[in-house]
Amino acid sequence: MLPVSANTYTQGTAIILTTSSPFTAYNGTIVDPDVVKLGIQINGDDGTVTLLSYTYTYGTGDPTGTIVRTGTGLYMASINSNLYASGVWAYSWMGEPSNAVNHDSTKTQVRADSQLIVSSEPFPLS
Repeated sequence: MLPVSANTYTQGTAIILTTSSPFTAYNGTIVDPDVVKLGIQINGDDGTVTLLSYTYTYGTGDPTGTIVRTGTGLYMASINSNLYASGVWAYSWMGEPSNAVNHDSTKTQVRADSQLIVSSEPFPLS
């Protein structure tokens, strides 16, 4: 499993989600999957549930500009927390091969799941 970090954010800050290790093939070779997907489920403190989905395609990128490639096998996404409810955000990175692009000849599929908390109130500094 591709490790990712879990953090706590205050609403109003940019949430930066990164792959903390590169996507790799089964033999350990660092690869860029044909398609990198980021899914986010926000279970808001107000009872709302919001689903977000972003897709980065090798060679063309992410049309929303949310996911960017930062190096071979490494990706990051920046989400504006002001746009969504505070609460528990569960997210998943997934790499998959694509028949159309066929860049990742290893056909590796990797999935990493994690969560973070977005607080509506700033934490007091002592």
